[in-house]
Amino acid sequence: MALVVFLYTKLSHNLLLTILYFTFPTWVIQGLLKGSQKSYTKSDMEKTMRIKANSLFSAFIGLGLALTCWATPITTTPINTNSSEGSLATMNGILDSLYGLENLQRVNDVGTNSDQIWSWVDGVDSWSATVQAKHAAYSHDFGILPGLESDNLITIVDSIYFNNTEPRSNSYLIDDSFQTFRLGLHVFNTDLTWSSQTSENLYRGLYTDHMVTWQIMDNAGFEDNQIGNYVVAWEDLAPGQCYYDGDYQDLVVELSGVQPGTPIVPEPATVAILAAGAIFLVRRDKRRA
Repeated sequence: MALVVFLYTKLSHNLLLTILYFTFPTWVIQGLLKGSQKSYTKSDMEKTMRIKANSLFSAFIGLGLALTCWATPITTTPINTNSSEGSLATMNGILDSLYGLENLQRVNDVGTNSDQIWSWVDGVDSWSATVQAKHAAYSHDFGILPGLESDNLITIVDSIYFNNTEPRSNSYLIDDSFQTFRLGLHVFNTDLTWSSQTSENLYRGLYTDHMVTWQIMDNAGFEDNQIGNYVVAWEDLAPGQCYYDGDYQDLVVELSGVQPGTPIVPEPATVAILAAGAIFLVRRDKRRA
């Protein structure tokens, strides 16, 4: 649909009018003008068809915008809620007991502003990571992978062992040598490092999202909630590995001073549709003037 609207913007308004004029038979145009007492000249018909062209063009633009919004839904990774180790994101589950589910908002796992790539929050000098929960027998290091390609994990919280129920927190000065990064989890038992960016998590021919994210939006009933912080929850195994369960509660970490997402850049189709609308409105105003 976006392509159709884009092609229409490449056609001059007169060409669009000509197409419609020769598409509709004369008796249809006469019917559109029915009720008037004046004689119907070619100029009258062209004027009527110009009105029809304007209406059709507006309809194309409106429909194109609607389809663009419909085609970009929020996409989130499914979570196994029937884990024997406890559910992550259900009532009375892990996140509910830590923050209250009603105080959290899920972050998109795919697309613009998703939790794949991260950056520093403007105006802060340091950032911190606090381990809030762990439900896995394997041991982990949590950290960041600088930039968009480095596979060198900078460990932030290390040697996180099973049954470590006390929150562990580390704070670091922001590293200005890079502005964007991925979050990373190293699993000692398998010697594999997973990234927040799904395209880096290849195992036996399958790419897997190993991390899901929420933002703390409120503190109702949980006065210690730090509004604006993010909570990331990890799955430390991949499909095909023994004991994989997809419950994403193997390690739960709260983050401050960082934020997910990359700068929002409109998709070409969206730009074309908006440009078409602007051009149409300018031309219509000129005709009225």
